[in-house]
Amino acid sequence: MPSSKPRYRAFISYSHRDAKWAKWLHRSLEHYVVPIDAFTEGKQREGDGAAKCRHLKPIFRDRDELPASGSLGDTIQQALESSENLIVLCSPASAASQYVNTEIDIFRNLYPDNKKKIYALIIEGEPPACFPPALVAGGTEPIAADAREAGDGKADAKLKLIAGLLGVGFDRLKRREAKRQRNRLLTIVAVVSAVAVMTSALSLWALKSEQDANGARDLAEQRQLEAEAARQATEKALQREETQRKLAEQSARESKAVLRFLETRVLAAARPKKQAGGLGADATIYEAIEATEPQIKKAFTDQPLIEASIRDTLGNTYFYLGQSNAAISQYERAVELRRKELGSENLSTLNSMSSLASAYWKAKRNYEALALREKTLKSKIAAQGAEHPSTLLSMNDLAISYRTASRYKESVELQEKALQLHRKLLGPRYPSTLTSMANLAGTYLTMGRHEEALALNEETLTLLQEVLGAEHPNTLALMGNLAISYSKAGRHEDAQALQKKTLKLKKKVMGTKHPDTLRAILGLAHHYRTTEQPNEARVLYREYLAVRKTQPGRDWRFYYAQSSLGAVLTGQKQYAKAETLLLSGHQGLNSLVPKPEAKWLKITSQRLFTLYRHWGKSAKAAEWQTKVNESEGTNENPEELEKMNF
Repeated sequence: MPSSKPRYRAFISYSHRDAKWAKWLHRSLEHYVVPIDAFTEGKQREGDGAAKCRHLKPIFRDRDELPASGSLGDTIQQALESSENLIVLCSPASAASQYVNTEIDIFRNLYPDNKKKIYALIIEGEPPACFPPALVAGGTEPIAADAREAGDGKADAKLKLIAGLLGVGFDRLKRREAKRQRNRLLTIVAVVSAVAVMTSALSLWALKSEQDANGARDLAEQRQLEAEAARQATEKALQREETQRKLAEQSARESKAVLRFLETRVLAAARPKKQAGGLGADATIYEAIEATEPQIKKAFTDQPLIEASIRDTLGNTYFYLGQSNAAISQYERAVELRRKELGSENLSTLNSMSSLASAYWKAKRNYEALALREKTLKSKIAAQGAEHPSTLLSMNDLAISYRTASRYKESVELQEKALQLHRKLLGPRYPSTLTSMANLAGTYLTMGRHEEALALNEETLTLLQEVLGAEHPNTLALMGNLAISYSKAGRHEDAQALQKKTLKLKKKVMGTKHPDTLRAILGLAHHYRTTEQPNEARVLYREYLAVRKTQPGRDWRFYYAQSSLGAVLTGQKQYAKAETLLLSGHQGLNSLVPKPEAKWLKITSQRLFTLYRHWGKSAKAAEWQTKVNESEGTNENPEELEKMNF
């Protein structure tokens, strides 16, 4: 049972790998002097038990990891029972720590009705992967302070925790802290000025005594210049602080506006139909966004940066829904707004440009993606250096565009450099390091360096399963890549087993209609067809087409799947059904703008020739044989084209 008189203001729970962060937080909290108005507010809000003194000490920080059994020693147990609050340092290391999870479970059992006593501080990684499982038990993701540079920053994250411990508002505490810092700087100016004046006076007296009035005047002037320089330096420091405060306030306004927009416009779409724009309880995220998107520009006419943040958020949502063109529209508007308000070299603008380039690449507009990624990487290197994590991500993105453009030498050199820097700066288990490994393995595979690709894919999958878990989307994507490596290495049974496992997990995690799940269905269907398992292939092609027919838009994969199913039916002598599918697939590919790669059209033409030849329709077979011979884009034997992956 918790102690009736808690001994510690807070217990810091962390992985031993994050010991430096824990030491910083422990020192920062214990050395913090509570502003008098925050101290008073805490008493008024929570009674005499709150804000017991002008300090937060003592804070408990253990120094040893638990043994493998996961049992807590008496000291740790007693410290948890004697603590008013629990602070959890969230990172990939703590997410994997049995120690941290056990402490959270015990503390939560001590205070089952007061979840506000647990505070999360993100120091590394991305939510929710960085949260210990016990922290998100029940499916609720905590609202956390974010000490990362891309989040709140260390100073604001510390103040958010302190505000929670005191039970006061963050904004008020931050304004009080800024005022205290300004007063401190002004005090320093006064002291420096006083010392300068005193020094000048003493110098004058000494020099006058030596009948050197001119030297005394010169020295006094020098001291005055030094005092003025100190005053100007302090003013500049205050100006920098004020600029940072305004940026923080702008960021907070943007975040609140985005959240408010999502709450009132997007998430509220489940209201009954025709009630304040409601779409009904069965509304999808896509439908909710589509209904509210036209309102954005009007709602934020005089707030361009807030509109840009919302555009970025919606662009991300469209991107993950597989709606690349819709994502592009949102990102382009965000880039336009940020360039106008912040300039082309601002980091926020560059991040929006990176998102736009990824959407271009996803939409097969690689020329635009490549040009934008080259510009973005150059600007990021100039602004924050080649070793910044954001710069490393842009290096990987550009390498992918080089690979898509068949510029393999540039791609592999850039990816090998990026991976080397990732391992050096972030470590081998960091999520973006693992992404870099997976991308390089894909380039090796494309270049025909199959042994290197296979070894790197196997290493990456092992690490992903340890760091992110067996069902994380990145892990599932890597499983698909490894299956391709197995196939290229002639290990077809291993490839098939891994593809089946991957498809099963993707259906479970992402659902049957997710683009990644559908691509996994196609990949396994293609494997069945090329390894002479037509019945299994037929079932999967039909499953894929049935789902895609319920979704808007058609791409080359849809029409190629029709043609592939037609090829399977040709082999099973179901010629009439095969003809309908083969013609629809070929005509659909021809109708796309821009047209797909010439090899797909040649393959579908070859399949129609094969159909009519086996069906005994020689005139039709001759007609399609001519079209095959006239096809452009590849000189390979048409009979070999069926073995190509898609």
